[in-house]
Amino acid sequence: MGQLTRNEVFTLAVQKYSDAVYRAAMHNSRCAADAEDVVQDVYEKLLHYNGTFESEEHLKAWLLRVAINRCRDLTRAAHQKDTELDENLPAPDAFEDGSVLDAVRALPENYRNAIYLHYYEGYTMKQIAFPVRVMKLLGVENYIVTNASGGINEDYRAGDLVLISDHIKFFDDSPLRGKNLDTFGVRFPDMSNAYDKGLRAILRETAKKDGIDLKEGVYIQFTGPSYESPADIRASRAMGADAVGMSTVVEVIAANHAGMRVCGVSCVANLAAGLSDRPLDGDEVIEAANAAAPKFKKLMWDSIAAMHAEEKA
Repeated sequence: MGQLTRNEVFTLAVQKYSDAVYRAAMHNSRCAADAEDVVQDVYEKLLHYNGTFESEEHLKAWLLRVAINRCRDLTRAAHQKDTELDENLPAPDAFEDGSVLDAVRALPENYRNAIYLHYYEGYTMKQIAFPVRVMKLLGVENYIVTNASGGINEDYRAGDLVLISDHIKFFDDSPLRGKNLDTFGVRFPDMSNAYDKGLRAILRETAKKDGIDLKEGVYIQFTGPSYESPADIRASRAMGADAVGMSTVVEVIAANHAGMRVCGVSCVANLAAGLSDRPLDGDEVIEAANAAAPKFKKLMWDSIAAMHAEEKA
């Protein structure tokens, strides 16, 4: 295999070698929290790295070496300070302002591929946030999230498109846990306008012009991979949720932290547990998503064009 492209480097690093990096960090660090910080530092350093990789093995060796060296740095820092490792320890390899941004700006112009990860696949929250931060550093300011969901609102039917007005984070972890990345945002970001009001207005107007029935509601994320129980759905409805799924909220938190304008549309693929007599089925989700694809694509393309026109105005 020849020299890896930057696209291949990031894809392999996140999708193929992230587990190996985490295991190396766990083996050489003092606790799971330290290991997560080490993994985050490894991927930050990868963004900053201007060298090349001749093969997958070369990339893997580099990632593991950086992880092990970072663990040693943390161990030495803790020993010198005679204290437990915590979020307040200075990072020896902390980047100066702009250094990561400058490195990412050096990527090829056509590097615009997104990597889609799910928590239920075993990735950490920080790994899921990684592609979002790459896009931010590449200059992306408007971030559109889409997903397939189960309908909780009794007015929803399979195939409906729902503009996400807000979300419920129904899990205890966060992509922002650990030391704050000041390059991206503040320690405690406000979430009151996580789904940008201006972008939502554009989506509503575009749907109206295209003759597309666009519902609006609150989305709740469970971690999966099991579908929710009927009791889960009753509780979700009591909390104000209209649709449920296993993705999206993690990415939205990371994007909001980074100062990106976010909007989202969910395709209702089926009725949530307990709302129909049929057992939930993954094939049903795919079938409903495929059926809704033409109007979904039209809404997305026309909305993106409208957002671009707004920026140029």
